[in-house]
Amino acid sequence: MREEGNPHRFTSAREKYLAERVYEAGPFSEALHEIYQRFDVQPEDRPPPGEAERLVGEARTLMEDRAGRPYESSEVRRFAVKIKNGIDHWFTFLVVPGVEPTNNRAERALREHVVQRRIMSYFRNGKGTGI
Repeated sequence: MREEGNPHRFTSAREKYLAERVYEAGPFSEALHEIYQRFDVQPEDRPPPGEAERLVGEARTLMEDRAGRPYESSEVRRFAVKIKNGIDHWFTFLVVPGVEPTNNRAERALREHVVQRRIMSYFRNGKGTGI
């Protein structure tokens, strides 16, 4: 908790650490969400190939700008490197028919199998045999 009367003083090192991460990561996250929302279109509304390539270039420039900024937090810097490393793939959904902007559908399709695997492995270990 912050000390009374001084909004910039923290009572614990952990609180200060978290506040510093949110200070940097918050705007970065918001910018990435804005970019995604701007370029997320339904499959039937996808632009023609030439326009799609232009949009990918524009989106790529925005992402490179955000990821290329100097961040103090090592966690935010590592995340920015992941963004830069995957820059050629983030907007594939704009130019390749059938590719979705998120992997939500695939995650939902796998969920039941993952749950079943966890249940089975639980009953195979020592903790699960006592049930």
